[in-house]
Amino acid sequence: MNRTDARRANPSSPNKVRWFGAGLGLTVAALFIGGTTAGAAAAVTPHSSGSGAHHSPATAHSSQGGSSSKWDSIVAGEWDVPAANLESYEVGADSSQRILVAFENYYVFTIHNGTYTGNTQSYTQEYVNGSWTPPVALPAAVMSGSISPAGAISMTITPDSSKYGVSYASGHMIFIGGQWRMTMQTDLSLNHGGTPYIVQWANMTKLLPGQAVLGSADGYTTIGNMTNMSQSANPLDSPQYAWLAGTNWTERDSLFEGGKAEPFKITCFSNGTFFGASTGTDKFWVSGNVAPNGSVFLVFTTADRTIVERSGWLTGQGVGRGAKMAFSSFSGAAAYGVASQTPGRTGGLG
Repeated sequence: MNRTDARRANPSSPNKVRWFGAGLGLTVAALFIGGTTAGAAAAVTPHSSGSGAHHSPATAHSSQGGSSSKWDSIVAGEWDVPAANLESYEVGADSSQRILVAFENYYVFTIHNGTYTGNTQSYTQEYVNGSWTPPVALPAAVMSGSISPAGAISMTITPDSSKYGVSYASGHMIFIGGQWRMTMQTDLSLNHGGTPYIVQWANMTKLLPGQAVLGSADGYTTIGNMTNMSQSANPLDSPQYAWLAGTNWTERDSLFEGGKAEPFKITCFSNGTFFGASTGTDKFWVSGNVAPNGSVFLVFTTADRTIVERSGWLTGQGVGRGAKMAFSSFSGAAAYGVASQTPGRTGGLG
């Protein structure tokens, strides 16, 4: 795999907020979630939480029409996160307070009738004071879940350590660039449901026969070196959504902020990940990501450091084209909402 493919826009004050302890502390669990894959075209039905609970193998099958073996031969085997998706962030109460994190994940899955399990190993670095910290090997974990006939994925990540909690992710099977991907989106709280948290999305990619794991030849000593400071044109990085930077939105959610219409602005976009803040009376912050197929993941953070997670779909393409984000609960109480693009645009990438 090309070691110069990982790309990232200029980090916003990467040393402004720092919660990592020795060995990167709770970042470990977030990186397990990070093992996801990419894709663009093969659109599949969204997988959102109708009950408000975290996704599970049982709900995945029941909500998508039962189990299926159609994915078994595709999923079985070795998977890796491509260089283009090494970018993730640790985010504070204010989304402008964030640390760039680079990670690498490797998986081996077994699957039967759409229900899968596999071991994962992760390596990570963080960007601090203008340079990358040395790579750190993280504890192993087990990733398990199910894939619906339509390709919707439910994932549970259980670390091999009582120090870290169980995490969850959801995504879709997509074929792009000649390989199958599991495009996954999630966040992980590092403070029992509040802030800081990790926001991350990635494209777990099925390795081709004879294809080496990224970074394995040098013992994962150059993970950070593969992440440069420019906006990517790689289709795995969702470059078609770079127009989100500087756009204004109004969201209305059945539970968030009492169901009122709330304005916010996306201030910057970096290779599929975006950040912003409210522009109205009620103060909150926004972070999230959009995958190549338009699936969107949102985290709203209120002034008391409570985080609200939503997942759904972004429709419409480009500034002034009536774009919308329709979403529902990713975890917690059942809720649904929509964010609509409003006139006006300032800002840019990075």
